[in-house]
Amino acid sequence: MDMNTKNNSATLIGQLSDSELRKYVLEYLSTDEDVAEKLYAFIQAKLRKEGIENATSRVAKAFRATKDIGNKWNRYLVTDWDTVSTESSAIFSQAQNAISGGNPDIALVMGVQWLESFAESYDEMDWYDDEDYYFNEDCEKAASIIEEAMLAPNTSAEIKKEAAQRIAKLAKKPHVFEDYDYLDITDFSTRIAALCLGDEDALKTLDKMLEEDFDNTSVIIQKYRLLNKMGRKDEADSFILENSDNEEVADFYVNTLYDATEYEKLEPILEELTDPKFCSRYHLTGWLVKLATCYVANNKPEKATVTFERLFINTGGDMAYYKELKKRISPEKWEVYLKDLMTKTSFYDGTFGKCNKGEIYLEEKWWPQLHDWLKTQSKYALQYYLKYVPQELRGDLLPRYAEIIRKRASEVSERNAYARVCGHIAAMKELPDGKPFAEALAQEIREKYKRKSAFQDELRKVMGK
Repeated sequence: MDMNTKNNSATLIGQLSDSELRKYVLEYLSTDEDVAEKLYAFIQAKLRKEGIENATSRVAKAFRATKDIGNKWNRYLVTDWDTVSTESSAIFSQAQNAISGGNPDIALVMGVQWLESFAESYDEMDWYDDEDYYFNEDCEKAASIIEEAMLAPNTSAEIKKEAAQRIAKLAKKPHVFEDYDYLDITDFSTRIAALCLGDEDALKTLDKMLEEDFDNTSVIIQKYRLLNKMGRKDEADSFILENSDNEEVADFYVNTLYDATEYEKLEPILEELTDPKFCSRYHLTGWLVKLATCYVANNKPEKATVTFERLFINTGGDMAYYKELKKRISPEKWEVYLKDLMTKTSFYDGTFGKCNKGEIYLEEKWWPQLHDWLKTQSKYALQYYLKYVPQELRGDLLPRYAEIIRKRASEVSERNAYARVCGHIAAMKELPDGKPFAEALAQEIREKYKRKSAFQDELRKVMGK
């Protein structure tokens, strides 16, 4: 096609409305299959290219978030890692959706770009308030997305090769990722390079890596995924079960089966993993939750109830499991059952006010038990629960609350601490029968700490004189 024809075509197309252009294109495509196939391939390629460019741009932009720190004489910009962390969650969600939607190329470049942007922005002097801790999981998530995309059947060989090369460059400066145990980038680079090979060659590479480090969690998981990709599902399941002594491997397999709702297959695996002799396992609570789901789905109510009991005990009386058990136990047996269960449970004290044991006493209206428990609790628990105690049981609790505040008043020496003490006096004043105790305590503090003007100021704010 000569230049004049191209220009004339462009002019004509520009004069058409969107609906007219769509109509004519579709009509023409129906008359020529070769042209239709070429146009389809062209549009797919353009959409893929633009999708990759937009995804890459979004990741890079997230790491350009900054914040102003310092003082009025010396201010400067640093990376705003809180914003980066928030944006990263959305980025990983988009990448996961791309894999699910059949666009692993986009997910792959997003994962690689995230690691590159992190490495470029990394400066340990930037960290504030343990911000570095946020990114352990983020680095692992980016790596997981990259692996999953590399194993997808429709990932472009060209994109996979480019990804492996970019990760290999990152591995030349491993300290960025390895100083804080974010990611073993050297090991990761080797595994990603293996996935650019044919499946059998990749499998041999992974087996060689396991010979050197048989308990390498990432390699075990990658081999499992590769075997599944090759259609060797039974071999994959057998292999990962052989390695389930590794807790992280076991947790990965549990989550894989759980997400696929393969509850019958998952049930015996979780029964073994949650055996009481392994009660110190880090993942125990999460596994018990999934086991309870399996029992419910597989219509085994008695086993589900026993599992909810274990969850109640293991979580220090979590109210969600209390409510679940109350639905399962008959009303005539409930009180005896619950009291026995509570003796087996180590509850957290009401150090900061509301807590599980106090909530259970409220739900059950066990007022004597609530009263006796509050006699051993902190000022915060007293402040929160005392108002619920019946008047006839309240008499010795208000003096105890006052004594705790009095003792704290004798220990503090800064305005913010004075304010907290006075806040408790104000809270006591609002409790049923609490006003006389609060006013007496306030007067005592006025007289005892006359020389602490800041204390007097804070007291006036809450007591009005």
